[in-house]
Amino acid sequence: MQNLSAAREACISAGVREDDFYEAIKSFTGTSKRLQKLKENEHGVLYLDFAHSPSKVKATVEAIAARYPARPVIACLELHTYSSLNNEFLPLYRGSLDKATEAYVYFNPHAIELKRLESLSKDDVEKAFDGTNIHVFNNSPELFDHIKNKNYSSPVYLCMSSGDFDGYDIKRLLE
Repeated sequence: MQNLSAAREACISAGVREDDFYEAIKSFTGTSKRLQKLKENEHGVLYLDFAHSPSKVKATVEAIAARYPARPVIACLELHTYSSLNNEFLPLYRGSLDKATEAYVYFNPHAIELKRLESLSKDDVEKAFDGTNIHVFNNSPELFDHIKNKNYSSPVYLCMSSGDFDGYDIKRLLE
């Protein structure tokens, strides 16, 4: 909404009439991986977002929780960047997933090796996030199988990553 408001102000400053702005914005579908709705059906809604920094993760989860207050929000975060896979940086995520009904954090140990970073354990990640709703996985098929087996009622799935959950087809969540 802040971006939309800024775009409106920029257009008005450039001489675009407000009515024309609102007419044009109707056809704007959004930007890929920026709170992008991938799928919606009778089973729920699935969003994909590029959020990976602690502040962006928190803002994204809060926005979805506010948008769907009566539905379970299932947040899935992939730790993928150098900073997010760093033991010293991880505590900055504390509280970022608190507004989710259930929060899943995924990291790939092989990615840590490739980046030549200090190894992480599931316990390290869980401790850093310090939430009562945190579940940590280091295998993406196991993560998504676990989530699918939970049988949430009309959930809102929010998958956040600058990666791709190791190529897992997240659209399968709503099947």
